[in-house]
Amino acid sequence: MTLHFFSELDAFDDFTSFANTTLYSPLPDDWLIAMTDIVSSGEALEQGRYKDVNLMGASGITACLNAVKSLGLKNQDIPYIFGGDGCTLAIPASAAIPVKEALRDVINLSRERFGLKMRAALIPVSAIREQNKDICVARFRISPGNYIALFSGGGVELSEYWMKSDQHAGQWNLPDNDSGRKPDLSGLTCRWSPLDARKGVMLTLLISSPLEDEAKRLDALNSGLRTVQETLGLKLQDHNPAQKENTSVAWPPSAFLSECRAHASGSNPLSWIGAALKILSESAIQIFAHSQGKTVGSYNAPRYHEQLLRNTDFRRFDDTLRLVLDCSEKEKQTMEKRLTELQDQGLINFGMQASSSALMTCLVFDLSKGNHLHFVDGSDGGFALAAKALKEHKKQ
Repeated sequence: MTLHFFSELDAFDDFTSFANTTLYSPLPDDWLIAMTDIVSSGEALEQGRYKDVNLMGASGITACLNAVKSLGLKNQDIPYIFGGDGCTLAIPASAAIPVKEALRDVINLSRERFGLKMRAALIPVSAIREQNKDICVARFRISPGNYIALFSGGGVELSEYWMKSDQHAGQWNLPDNDSGRKPDLSGLTCRWSPLDARKGVMLTLLISSPLEDEAKRLDALNSGLRTVQETLGLKLQDHNPAQKENTSVAWPPSAFLSECRAHASGSNPLSWIGAALKILSESAIQIFAHSQGKTVGSYNAPRYHEQLLRNTDFRRFDDTLRLVLDCSEKEKQTMEKRLTELQDQGLINFGMQASSSALMTCLVFDLSKGNHLHFVDGSDGGFALAAKALKEHKKQ
């Protein structure tokens, strides 16, 4: 099967069509699922280390995308999804070795530089299908030239269970030992200040379904999304956490030290100074360009700002709907009530977390082509705390 399987899929533009099974194609049987997760991320969140957790979650994606370039693969060839404190990617078999090395490097970075224990797994798609689950992917176009993956079939959910289960971890999980290398995190930045809620609260919402039949699962999840839409009364894009009014860059950036830790090439003080100077100089140029509405080098501030609003990844699906929405307190309460009704019917489970702002972590591939993507997560715990609430609902 072609290395460019994902980039050759037909794309769609309307996220509300996520439950349309005709949009999904089964992953090739010889592909693998690469997955990461911060162990006990709740402890780090209790310490207020929200940005560190998100940065490590996005590092897995960045390192793997950079690692497969040597195979002639581009970022658009690899389906992936950001989960807040981890990530999921699908990779061809030929990419297994560079991706494994990249993930080991990220595990090492997370432990040594951030004091965060990370686990990672490489799971064959064929093993998932042996358990009567599937893993299908759809190609969602969020803007011209920028795509994200949606996953269905129950395979991502099963992979996460295996990775976190003591019974299965030894079979698929990568060893947590010193790789002796630093991952290539070129393109990973976090310069934007927290996005303050404009409507009242920044809501992080997870919706899953306990139903076994995939068609019924998707139908139930579609009912969940429709409930969200009907409550908000507007297009999801109108509740995008990133808007012109709340996107700004401070100097130094709010995550300056975290980004230095991620990008310093070694323990040598000069490498840390070099990383710091690069971050400070680039953010100063960015602030100047935005304040003056000008282009500096390849950085066209007005165009980049406009693209950023479209390229914000605030709605995702990987067997679970993952949304970050700017809404009012009343809308949140109404949404919670109506989703509880669906949950009481046995159709869905959900978890939500409300905060005053959202955090943004960015992957910048090619500014001149508008090829950049911005992951958002609610501050104060976001996806990790919403997942905890979801888990509690599943027990009931």
